Amino acid sequence: MRTLTATQASRGFSALLDDIERNAEPVVIERDGVPVAQVMPFPLFNAGGLRRELVNFRGSGDDSLGQEIASVRAQLTLDNPWSD
Repeated sequence: MRTLTATQASRGFSALLDDIERNAEPVVIERDGVPVAQVMPFPLFNAGGLRRELVNFRGSGDDSLGQEIASVRAQLTLDNPWSD
């Protein structure tokens, strides 16, 4: 698990959130070498989370499942629906 100082976390908070979202791994925040917080990804229970999981899926050993996911991936767009 990655560890950051409070200063590092505050100076790069947006990048920290992007990294947590992308890697789905928690990060420990320390002050004076003592852990004071843990920032972790929110559970994925929405369509956006499912879309991310399908895009990042690397296989399960089941060829038919892999083929179905590849088919779904081909139909996905990762555009932000809220951007102009």
